[in-house]
Amino acid sequence: MRQFPLIRLLLLLLTAHYAATGQAISNRPASPAVQLVPKVDQRVELLSIIFRLAGNDEYNGDQFKKYVQDIHEHFDAYQTHPAVAMAKQLAHDNGVGYDAVMSMAIHLEQPPSLKPIYAFTKAQLDKRWGATNAEAFAKLVQRFYQDTHCQSFFDKHKAMYQTAVDRFNQVLSQVDVSWYKQYYGTLPTGKFNVVIGIGNGGGNFGPKVLLPNGQEEIYAIMGTWAVDSTDTPTYMAASVLPTIIHEFNHSFVNPLIDKHEDELEAAGKAIFPGVADQMHRQAYGNWKTMFYESLVRASVIRYLTTHEPDGQAARQQLRTEEANGFIWTQGLVDLLGEYESSRTKYPTLASFMPQINQFFQSTATNFATLQQQYNQKRAHVVAVEPIQQNTADVDPTVTELVIRFDKPLNPKKLSISFGDGGKPHFPLTDVIGFADDNRSLRLKVNLKPDWQYSFKLTSKGFQTPEGYPLADHEVAFKTK
Repeated sequence: MRQFPLIRLLLLLLTAHYAATGQAISNRPASPAVQLVPKVDQRVELLSIIFRLAGNDEYNGDQFKKYVQDIHEHFDAYQTHPAVAMAKQLAHDNGVGYDAVMSMAIHLEQPPSLKPIYAFTKAQLDKRWGATNAEAFAKLVQRFYQDTHCQSFFDKHKAMYQTAVDRFNQVLSQVDVSWYKQYYGTLPTGKFNVVIGIGNGGGNFGPKVLLPNGQEEIYAIMGTWAVDSTDTPTYMAASVLPTIIHEFNHSFVNPLIDKHEDELEAAGKAIFPGVADQMHRQAYGNWKTMFYESLVRASVIRYLTTHEPDGQAARQQLRTEEANGFIWTQGLVDLLGEYESSRTKYPTLASFMPQINQFFQSTATNFATLQQQYNQKRAHVVAVEPIQQNTADVDPTVTELVIRFDKPLNPKKLSISFGDGGKPHFPLTDVIGFADDNRSLRLKVNLKPDWQYSFKLTSKGFQTPEGYPLADHEVAFKTK
């Protein structure tokens, strides 16, 4: 699963790379064994609408403003509907949100039925639901669909949905689907489904349905986060393709982690506390989800390595994953490289899992050293002149601050945000620029007496020439 806060760095980096080079990830034809045909799925739209009304942040993006406006005009009158009320309760009590919502969507029949495709007691639905809650909620979804005249809303937007599909299809053909069988050594039984989530904003998810006959329905549910000047959805290869590649990797990786859960648990529980804050910010609440993401992200880098002759996108993605908390990614990528060069011995990634298990055990044992080594590669703020951190006697006539770093930084990458006090306590009025071989940054400020100020320099922008991010640093002070 990948949601917008987490994928934003990936998209910014890759978009910049492809915009500069004019390259697409791949122009290879899709394997005949797997066809990617995008569609808009009414179940996905319906569930995203219900959880938008329920207040879930991840379903309240407004990138597609016209569509969001239409949703509220049609559905706001039903904000007290029992389906919305139960969605709120489930989100509050059980953490139902993000991919759990999409997991429910694909386990229902298409409208107007919306009945479970088979009993929730046997379905591999996201565990946050529970069979009893899932059954009750599915009935309320059916009622919501009827009570709100939801089909009329879908019919009204049919032409726009088709435009989105047409535009999405223009970039989807560039995915090298044949890579999956080559890399993993197998393909899941079943089929791939690419769904455009028009109401999902920046959210992207990779759920699946395991049918009673053992067949799998694998989904890449892609959000819609860009529109053109006519407020019509638009999709860029540089942003869409990496996310599809990521989501489909989950379909192969997650079952491998599940199968080896017992061997991985100790290492996962040892590593997770050291990166828990970063993982929680990305909605990864436990060690197993962290390991899902870790192996997926390393595999994405292997894909980029295979498909990019200069390796720039792979290097950028590696630094991004390290900044996201997956500081062991270089080692895991190297290990997967050994797997790719030893396919006679390891015909499938499943056969290589004992080596991956051992890697995570070693990572857990040496995690403190790994953290220290990574921290030494990052840049840090060493001084803010002419003030002292948290001092309460700064001269209000000061008009310029100089931030000094222990390493030179890329002058083209900045990220400064409000501090804990928000906009009223933000002192900066302009960025003058870097100096001292890019080891210092001059900032213009406007201060008033007897006032608390703060701002943050964040790892989302600042980085060394090698791509290592600045350690987040908040500047806080009070004037005389």
